[in-house]
Amino acid sequence: MKCDSTGRSQLQRACKRGDVEEVRSLIAQGADPNECDFGGFTCLHEAALAGHTAIVEILIQEGASVNKQALEAGDLETPLMDACENKHLETVELLLKYGADP
Repeated sequence: MKCDSTGRSQLQRACKRGDVEEVRSLIAQGADPNECDFGGFTCLHEAALAGHTAIVEILIQEGASVNKQALEAGDLETPLMDACENKHLETVELLLKYGADP
């Protein structure tokens, strides 16, 4: 998969934009839902940060790790932390349902 200057893949960019159909298509073509950019952010981080709950569920069902930590400014961030910080309650509830560590 082609990455941009920050190391984000096409799948990560689709997750950030909330493009459900592109996410499904890329995964069907073999994109890895656990791939990460240069900062360690995964597709799940991108979707949780933006509150794209449907994409979060797709990624988890496709094997994305709900507790993957990314290094941001010296802190270890999880997708759950990203969703909480941005007040995406539905996304928070879904992550907890799938075993995110509070």
